[in-house]
Amino acid sequence: MKNILFVSSAIQQPRHQRRASTLSRCFNITMLYNIRDAYKVNIKSLGFKSIFLGNISRKNGFIRYVFCRGASNIKLFIYFLLYQRKSVLYLTSPDQALVAIIARKVFFIEYGDIQSLSNNSNASRILDKIICKYAKGIIVTSPAYISGYFSKFNEPRSKFCIAENKVPRAIADMIKKNGPPPRDTIYNKFSKVRLGLVGVIKSYGDLHDLSKNYF
Repeated sequence: MKNILFVSSAIQQPRHQRRASTLSRCFNITMLYNIRDAYKVNIKSLGFKSIFLGNISRKNGFIRYVFCRGASNIKLFIYFLLYQRKSVLYLTSPDQALVAIIARKVFFIEYGDIQSLSNNSNASRILDKIICKYAKGIIVTSPAYISGYFSKFNEPRSKFCIAENKVPRAIADMIKKNGPPPRDTIYNKFSKVRLGLVGVIKSYGDLHDLSKNYF
């Protein structure tokens, strides 16, 4: 099997874990990863070779954050050159892609957060355009990435792959056939309600809309 070097910018990101596990069915996976300072409860063993690049945290100030991120990318560059000369790279952040370009590596990159892209500065858009030019393939989690943000870069549609974050098909088919379960089977007014994190709840308005529609 071919070797893939999967580089996770945050190992606690469930999407990264899920993607690496899926790829491991067809490829030999080695994961290089950083740990961020949030949602560490999501960290779990994935069953394949993993190499820790370092902690990256904003809690200790911006300068230390930049230093830690730079140190991580230097480790990444060395690993690309010395240990994984024939591996294809699967990347999850723009700075990883810059390291891959400098190291002249073949790479695929996944863009998973359309909200952060929509807020990108002009400099970030220029960086993304350069990355897209050199990338072997671009994985996005919604068709809207291609018709929206990436349409400005004039890259061929064949360069993109859509890997949506959806409910597993078996569950989706069951809900489609039988309808959603009645509310009283999920909770009642005396029970505690546990909310899973879906996206990011950033404001009181988000919580208000949630409570108005579901409680």
